[in-house]
Amino acid sequence: MPALFAVTPNPALDITLTLPSLQPGASHRVPAAVRRLGGKGINVAAVAAEQGIDSVALGPVSAASFAEFEAHCDYGSGVRLPENLRQAFTDTPTPLRSTIAIHQTDDSSTSIVNEAGSSHPTEVFSTILDRLADELGKSSGNSVSLSGSFPPEAPGGLIPRLTDICRSSGSPLVVDTYGDPLLQACDHGATVVTPNADELRTTTGYTDVSAGAQELLRRGAELVVVTLGSEGIFAATRDAASGIHVSLTEPLSGNPTGAGDALTAALASALLGGHELTESSLPEVLSRAVCWSAAAVLSPAAGSIGTDWPQLLPCVRIR
Repeated sequence: MPALFAVTPNPALDITLTLPSLQPGASHRVPAAVRRLGGKGINVAAVAAEQGIDSVALGPVSAASFAEFEAHCDYGSGVRLPENLRQAFTDTPTPLRSTIAIHQTDDSSTSIVNEAGSSHPTEVFSTILDRLADELGKSSGNSVSLSGSFPPEAPGGLIPRLTDICRSSGSPLVVDTYGDPLLQACDHGATVVTPNADELRTTTGYTDVSAGAQELLRRGAELVVVTLGSEGIFAATRDAASGIHVSLTEPLSGNPTGAGDALTAALASALLGGHELTESSLPEVLSRAVCWSAAAVLSPAAGSIGTDWPQLLPCVRIR
C-alpha cells in the first residue's frame, strides 16, 4: 500500500506551555507542559497517520533522546506518536534539540523559541537517504515530504540527492522549508513547496506573495502553496500563476503551532497512489488542506488535527 515518507532533517522535542498571559521578567506557574516528539516532518507524519494514512517518519534521532521522550510519556507528560506511524529514525550521537511554544490564552497568541540544533555526522544523512531509497523501491504510489530547518553543517548535497531519489522512484516531493534549501528544492523540480509568507519574502526578496510564488515556479517548482496564517493560503501553478486564494469564512482562535505541518500532510497525502494535482482537482485538495491546517489550530499541540475537520469544509472560501 502506498505510504507517505516524511523526512525531518532537524527533529526536536516539542514542548508546549499554556498560560493566560506571559509577563516579561516575572515568574509563572503553569500546568504540566505537553511534550511531543516533533520537528515539522514528524508532525506531518503524525497528522497523516492519525487520519488513517500509512506514514513513515525518517530523520536523525538519538536512541538516548528517544528513551528520554518515552519516559516522559510513561509519566503522563508526553504525547506518544500514533501507533500506526512507522518510525524509521536513524541513530545519531547528537542529542535532540528542543522547541518551546508558549501559548497565551488571553489573546490566543503563541511565542515560539527554537533551538537551532547541533550537527550530525555526515554518514547519518547518507543512511537516512539510503533507507528512503530502499523503501521507495519496494512499492509504487508513495509520496515524500521534507520539512523544517536544517541542522548546522548539514550536507550541501542532501536536497539534490533527495530529489533524484524521488524522481527515480516516481514519488512526488512536497517541501516545507526556506532560504537556500527551498531554492535548491525548486531548482531540482520539487512537486510542491509550502513556505509561509515571511519565508517566501526572505527567500525570494519579493514582498508581493504572487511575485514570490512566480519566482519559485520559474525556478522549477510545479505548485507553490504559501501559508498566510489566519488568512488561509495562496496557491499558484505554472498554468495558473495568477493564483488561488483559499481560506475559511472566519479564522479560528487557538494555537497555530503545527498548522503548516497539517497543510503539508494534506498535500502529500493527496499525491499518494499516483494522483496528480490538476486544475480540476486542485480546489478540492486545497480546501481539505485549509481544513486540516485550521483543525490543527484547535489542537493543544502540533501533530494532531482530530476527527472533526470535515465540519469546516462548508466554511471554505475559494477566490
